[in-house]
Amino acid sequence: MRYIPTIEASGAWSTVTTSDRGNEGIHCQRKFKEGILMLERAIDTWQSPVLVSIVLTGSDIDTYNLFIHKLKRRLGGLRFEYKGCTENDKHKGQHQHFSCVVEANNFNNIFNTDDSLLSLTASSVRCTHPTFNVHVCNPQQYDTPFIPLSDATLQNASCWLSYIFKQRSKQPNHKYMSSRQPVH
Repeated sequence: MRYIPTIEASGAWSTVTTSDRGNEGIHCQRKFKEGILMLERAIDTWQSPVLVSIVLTGSDIDTYNLFIHKLKRRLGGLRFEYKGCTENDKHKGQHQHFSCVVEANNFNNIFNTDDSLLSLTASSVRCTHPTFNVHVCNPQQYDTPFIPLSDATLQNASCWLSYIFKQRSKQPNHKYMSSRQPVH
């Protein structure tokens, strides 16, 4: 593993993201480490991997899962892996975080065309909730809605990915979504 974690006095890994803004640390160390391995595997074996993070709000788990299913279909022939979770808190209500690593030479076009992933709106997933929202997170230090992955960006990408694994808004037995292998 090339990722260099910040290690708390207890021996637990943490990131600026998970220790900041009341996020209360990393909920599941094992799942976070699996996420780091996903990033490193993509850097080592894919031509042009990128990390993108999406937040789904304003609806229910069935709609979120349908969106994720349609997203995976939209990515079609691109190789990708993902991690995600559903959370429920007093500010956002029930919402879902989904981060995926995608191999793509021209990934930006997927987000910046009329037929982009962002066009997967409430109507396209047959959502009856008018407040359903798809938000692609934009990392502060990048001008695009994704982080191009390399050894040079691994620390930033890991910090960004860690938001899925924050302690806040999770029950002790919280379950995570994950692809088992790269999807083709």
